[in-house]
Amino acid sequence: PEGLDNGTRILVRDDQEIALGGENAAQLMAEFCSLDLSSVGDALLYTRVAGVGVWLRVEPGPVYRMGCEPSYGEYLFETLMHGVHDMQGEVIGFSDFYISREDKK
Repeated sequence: PEGLDNGTRILVRDDQEIALGGENAAQLMAEFCSLDLSSVGDALLYTRVAGVGVWLRVEPGPVYRMGCEPSYGEYLFETLMHGVHDMQGEVIGFSDFYISREDKK
């Protein structure tokens, strides 16, 4: 059937993506996500962050990579960035974020 690739349904989306990492990322996510992510390993979840429905990819580090419907993207980004600034964090570009993580290995 259309939309299936080797038995897997392909879902094409154009989401706003945000990645959070660093020493305070887990604390920030604890404030904005109702799920307890402290014991979640490498996982893909559907949840709410700052009241916005997101898919959430928890990666080693931990790094929290999430995506939402684009119309909520600016609100989600601004809300999370207020938390980042409150914790004296910094904002860097998405591609730079993953490049800097590779450099640390």
